[in-house]
Amino acid sequence: INGQPHRFVASGTNQVITIGDIIQLKAAFDKALVPEQNRVLFIDPLVEAQLNALYEYTSPVQFNNDFAGIVNTGFGDRLNFRTNIMGFNIAISHHLPKIASETIDSVSVTNGVACVAMSMASADDMPVHGVMRQSVKAEMERNGRMKRDEWSATARYGFGLQRAESLGIILAAEALA
Repeated sequence: INGQPHRFVASGTNQVITIGDIIQLKAAFDKALVPEQNRVLFIDPLVEAQLNALYEYTSPVQFNNDFAGIVNTGFGDRLNFRTNIMGFNIAISHHLPKIASETIDSVSVTNGVACVAMSMASADDMPVHGVMRQSVKAEMERNGRMKRDEWSATARYGFGLQRAESLGIILAAEALA
């Protein structure tokens, strides 16, 4: 989209996620004019461990205000948002798609996880939209043989990708390097 990849394999050794991957994702979102506020990157706990391993915890003095407290807690805090990297709020999730094997631009990842980034700035900026095509319609029929009323309800709805530019995927290995 706009000449920038929105789905790619992590660039670290053995497909481990790096800060450069998050920078690439930021560039893709910026180029596609995705709003800067409320960008979220959902990562697996093992990917969070990979990000934690990128920093040497020799001295708390080396961290600026954005990374204060990481020495004690890491990027994740009880599976909640902990920090912001390159404009993405980092959230930990156990419910991300697992990747058995996939190749993108001749780079392969096996036993990986799809880290999902999206914009949550507003309902119009979210990548997936849902729509009710037919609102709920309730119907009742009398079952004389069973001597009871039988109810049913019908609705038509759908979900689909509407703003592909506000969705990004980083395929990362699910192991520590």
